[in-house]
Amino acid sequence: KCRSLPSPVARSTGACRMSSDDEVTASDRLREEAANPFRLLRYFVYGSAGASAAIGGFTSATQLAASASGVSNALPQDQLLQNIAIDGAVILASIGLWRWDSEQQKQALQRMVARDKRSKTKLDTSAQKSLASELQGLSLEVVVGGSEDATRQATVQELNEGAKQHLVVVAGTTSMVRESLIKAQILGERFARQNVLVVPYYFDSNGPSKGFAKDTLISKPYIARIPETSDVSANPVEDWASYIQRELDTAVSQSPGATTVDLKAEGIVVVLNRDGKIVRRGLGVPLWATVIDDLAPAQASK
Repeated sequence: KCRSLPSPVARSTGACRMSSDDEVTASDRLREEAANPFRLLRYFVYGSAGASAAIGGFTSATQLAASASGVSNALPQDQLLQNIAIDGAVILASIGLWRWDSEQQKQALQRMVARDKRSKTKLDTSAQKSLASELQGLSLEVVVGGSEDATRQATVQELNEGAKQHLVVVAGTTSMVRESLIKAQILGERFARQNVLVVPYYFDSNGPSKGFAKDTLISKPYIARIPETSDVSANPVEDWASYIQRELDTAVSQSPGATTVDLKAEGIVVVLNRDGKIVRRGLGVPLWATVIDDLAPAQASK
């Protein structure tokens, strides 16, 4: 039985159908269409092919009836039967592809609604404050003056209070983090305007989390990096690993059936606003426009 999970980081699966509580809004559909811009074109192709085949099949069927009645100028029955078979196959293929694409769209909308729903779910106050406090004590290296070679170190709390920075932690495999950073580039200017920093954290050894490789994706001014050493901590890398593990443990404890391996594979996202409050948690590649929009009211209210 499909049921909602009481966690801001609970997983959603394609096997679960949407319940009446998971209503899809027009905004959800627009976001899904933006993420899959060629789906409407494919629907048009399926419909056109199916309609054309239906007309062709009907025409061949009438000619077959005429041929069976002994009309002298009718096409050979073998050819007409072959045409009907081809048209029938095209119709079935069009219907099958339409239904498959429609199911993919439904599952994409389901995952989108489920992620939004769990992201709005709150942890209990004590756990929320404890995790936020630990996150604020961690060290980061940020770009200053627009040059990637000019950097300084600061704690998350200093960035919150002094620079009025929001923070988005993206922890996952190299491929998940990379996809997240690629999609973030589209809204790059909004990160700067709204003082949003992104912290990539890699679960595998392939990512540039140890040392800072010359990667254009992590050289953006809105990317904050985890330093190998700092004045605040003897080992900031281990401090970050400890914090991320707590987030994973919390997610696993509130996600029945999920394991640490599952969540690492999907990736986790934590959003801390500049007031030092964790306002969103989620799994998988973040919907950056939604994340930034969630932070916009806090930005404008100050």
